[in-house]
Amino acid sequence: MCANFQTSLAAGALPSNRARVTRQRDTAAGLFHVTCHSVWDGTLYRDDLDRANYVHWVARSCSENAVVCIGSCILTTHVHLILEVEAMRLPAVMYDLNFRYASRFNSRHRRRGRVFGSPYGASRINDDGHLLTVYRYLARNPIEAGLVGKPQDWAWSSYGAAVGASDGFEFVNPQRVLEILGGAREVAVARLRRFVEGA
Repeated sequence: MCANFQTSLAAGALPSNRARVTRQRDTAAGLFHVTCHSVWDGTLYRDDLDRANYVHWVARSCSENAVVCIGSCILTTHVHLILEVEAMRLPAVMYDLNFRYASRFNSRHRRRGRVFGSPYGASRINDDGHLLTVYRYLARNPIEAGLVGKPQDWAWSSYGAAVGASDGFEFVNPQRVLEILGGAREVAVARLRRFVEGA
């Protein structure tokens, strides 16, 4: 067994010099599907005031860091964001956002310790088709979670505002998604609704 272990090390199957294995962050400019989850199986947003606080900090962080938020959906244990960022900005933006929210959450609920299970997860969105798929997933997440029957009915998703079914989320700009679908805004919105709600 020892010989096999040494062979694996020589072949590069295991890290050398006891190096800690960490996932490299993609820090290049671009579009990202960003997720944040609660620590363990806890509740990240206990009520609508928690959700309103998070919306506030997302809007502020985007404004302060020249980030474009294309979509947002806040649930109970996690959040989905679609963000367009400049190079090297995403880690700082997410640290700032989640630190502010966690501080307020702990203060409000008189608790201590971690709020988020990890800093954040981010997957690069590679093309228009990928963006549409991620956007649809984000918009339909409240349905999959059993929170509402229609995606536009979830008050804490930017989808309702994007299709004119609700107000709020003024800081979110879905224009890039609508441009992919083409036509005047009314036409693009109708196409988006068919794409998201038609399944």
